[in-house]
Amino acid sequence: MKKILFIAFPVFALVFLFGCSKDDDSPGSDKGKFKVSDFTILDVSTKGGNGQLDIDYAQKNTTSMNYDSDSEGYFRIKWKVKTTDGNSFQTDRLLATELDAGATESLNAIIEFTASKTIDVATLTYEVYRDK
Repeated sequence: MKKILFIAFPVFALVFLFGCSKDDDSPGSDKGKFKVSDFTILDVSTKGGNGQLDIDYAQKNTTSMNYDSDSEGYFRIKWKVKTTDGNSFQTDRLLATELDAGATESLNAIIEFTASKTIDVATLTYEVYRDK
């Protein structure tokens, strides 16, 4: 029995050591061919009431490459809006996780705010960024 354990332990250690691959998400890895500028946000429309602002929009892949978040990493969009008294509200969402070259996908976000406030839709802004 000791002989089997003596042989089995090093074999399992070698299998574990060489059988597990390292996920390399560090800068300089294969991820990152896509940039923020490779996506365009289009057709933004809003409707609001009862403490929330619904935002409908489209994300377009402006490149000639298919985008897949598993290989390229995730991109997010942060929406911000102010109320007429100057308070700021925001929400943060993932963009599409797969998008073919030149394709567009419709998306939606909701910003919740204090129901007694009035949203100033003219202050609505967004920022697209790479998720870390």
